Amino acid sequence: MKLRSLVRMALFAAGGLLVAGCSDNVEQGFHPGQGTRVDISVRLDGTPLANHLLSVGSGLSRTPLEVDANTRWTAEVSDCPGSWCGVTFATPDGITAGSGTFILETAANRSESEKRTCTVTVYGLDMSGERVPGVSYAFTVTQENRRILVSNPTPAPWPALGGDDSFSITSNLPWSVTLSDPSDSGGYMEIIPAPGMERGADGAWSYTPAVSGSEGERATFSLRMAMNPSASARVGEMVISSPDGSFLPVTVPLEQRGLTQTFAVTPVNLNFIDAAGETLSFSVYSPTAPWSVTAAGRADWLTLSPAGGEAMTDGTATVTVRVAPNPTPRLREEVLVFRCGSEEVRVHLSQMYDAQLPDIPEEPVMSRPWINDGWTPTSAVLNAWYLSPRYGATACGALLREEGGSWREVPGEFVGNDRIVVELTGLTPGTRYEARPLLTYRTETGTARQEGSAITFSTPEYMPSWGDNPPPVVVP
Repeated sequence: MKLRSLVRMALFAAGGLLVAGCSDNVEQGFHPGQGTRVDISVRLDGTPLANHLLSVGSGLSRTPLEVDANTRWTAEVSDCPGSWCGVTFATPDGITAGSGTFILETAANRSESEKRTCTVTVYGLDMSGERVPGVSYAFTVTQENRRILVSNPTPAPWPALGGDDSFSITSNLPWSVTLSDPSDSGGYMEIIPAPGMERGADGAWSYTPAVSGSEGERATFSLRMAMNPSASARVGEMVISSPDGSFLPVTVPLEQRGLTQTFAVTPVNLNFIDAAGETLSFSVYSPTAPWSVTAAGRADWLTLSPAGGEAMTDGTATVTVRVAPNPTPRLREEVLVFRCGSEEVRVHLSQMYDAQLPDIPEEPVMSRPWINDGWTPTSAVLNAWYLSPRYGATACGALLREEGGSWREVPGEFVGNDRIVVELTGLTPGTRYEARPLLTYRTETGTARQEGSAITFSTPEYMPSWGDNPPPVVVP
């Protein structure tokens, strides 16, 4: 009996030592309890990282990440050229026991074309702070490239009578826009903000995109110029910048012509008039002789007031044009003709139709095109308003040829939701050209293309100075 008891005690002691040895190993490494599996996982806003991937925006960022663990752990960054990514912890030594959080910090990515990646690994630690082999969780961080696109980076000079021009900014970062006037003419420029833009105490307008992915978000605003009473051109700048320095500022040069004409009208191009009707206003400058305005087609859906006036020695006259509702299922157009002696200014009007009317074709509608002022002997800018079809437009451009020559296609871009802008470059001085706007749009079964009305124009022989002030020649 004694021998049997001694054997039992020896076996019990040996088992106890074995259990104690295993327990010590778990105790030193993780504190999870005997036989418990050691796990580490990472979550963002309560959701596990899909496929061990995390995408962050291109700007400065601080992203809290949650770690689920039943062990001590820390996190490190690797494969990070330039050290643009780092981690910070709630504890001074960077070690957390059990579940907790850490902050992933990223510097701004100033690259316009390159995304960048790095690896973050959460390591399990034993009681001495050493990594435990096989106990870790690694994930890849991808930072988007910065995206800040300005649709109209070199706008044509504003006419002396002033007017509006639109700008679209596509960005995945917050941005702000400020105006500067080196000529110190004082308050003749005004931002007409897009929805969501806010004005700060310093006068700057700011915008924060609702999305931060690679495509970014587009916002369209207008810049309004008041009349320039001087014969000299005046210049300024519009600066699009980042509040936190995430991208380098983009400077857009602004210029307005001096008032050297003896007869001028603004605006000379209008967006589609609403089908329900609108009231339009035109400014007329005629300091030397009486002036008049008529509708070339004698449209009965337009009312002009006044239809003319005497020469004014100061400022401008205002013409009000009331447009009646359009009851037809088609676009209708008219041309206003402003006259002063032998001088003439033509303004094209296009009125939309009611999309709820029956038998509306599922094709886009384009206005008559026009060429911007401020062209050179070798370049010009073609514009056209368009009404998007049911399934949307996908691309735009223009067909261009020398008179009697072969057509070539020139790509363009959309400005806002209703304007086509095409830069025509490589033109020959003193040459007559024909151009047509071009729109690619979706249909129910695929895509289609539509050509707009043609416009004929001639490039000047030389680049005039402002004093010469020869207007571009658009051939009727």
